[in-house]
Amino acid sequence: MNRKLFMSLALLLAIATFVVIPALAQAAPPELGRCVKVTVGAGPKYKDAGCEKGVVPTGKYEWYPEAIKNHFTSSEGKSTFETVGKLKIICTADTDRGEYTGPKTDLETIVFTGCTYSALGTKGSCENSGPGTVTTNLLTSTLGFIKKPAVTSVGVSLEGPGGIFAEFTCGGFREVISGSVIAPITPISKMTLKFKEIFKATVGKQKPENFEGEPKDTLLCNLYEGSSGVLLLSEQCGFTSTDTVTNEELLEVNEVL
Repeated sequence: MNRKLFMSLALLLAIATFVVIPALAQAAPPELGRCVKVTVGAGPKYKDAGCEKGVVPTGKYEWYPEAIKNHFTSSEGKSTFETVGKLKIICTADTDRGEYTGPKTDLETIVFTGCTYSALGTKGSCENSGPGTVTTNLLTSTLGFIKKPAVTSVGVSLEGPGGIFAEFTCGGFREVISGSVIAPITPISKMTLKFKEIFKATVGKQKPENFEGEPKDTLLCNLYEGSSGVLLLSEQCGFTSTDTVTNEELLEVNEVL
């Protein structure tokens, strides 16, 4: 190999290395994946079954981001949307199906059943996919830190395409819920088949309302007169529900990495 060709190859290798290193550095917690027991050797491994307490030469666990079996389901009991002005939409139950699309994201659709409303002195049923049934748009869920580093809390933020969570009718009204909503997720730092996401709100105020250091992350309920399309009400609304997510395999939300 001549000297000029050797120098060209060395330069290309240096450029490739420079490009790859920042890309690897972009991976950051929190992250969904698998902490798997492996054979000791072939480089440092994590010493703990959560893949969070550092690597050692005699470690027995390796971290693999993302899921192999990436589908999940969930079920909930009563769910409530309530605005600061006390417009209420209550659903007796719901189911959820989705798939993990990366170490931080998933896509999912929620189907609420037994849905009724109370607004502007009227009551009735809400629906967009059958009597009393409301189906959300295809939602994106994203992992993020709610608090760190003193007391770590990890959550998920749900948001619909173009910011539209769901659209449906309630009696003679049309309801459009937009924005996004956060719930803490448990357990973290542990391989599990089930995650729990607890959405909490009090009179339209979500708890929490944002990820650590990030902008406000809340829902807006817009109520329109059905025939004229006139906007009658537009208020921040909170979502209250407890969601139990069942995975196809053992997975972990890792907060360290």
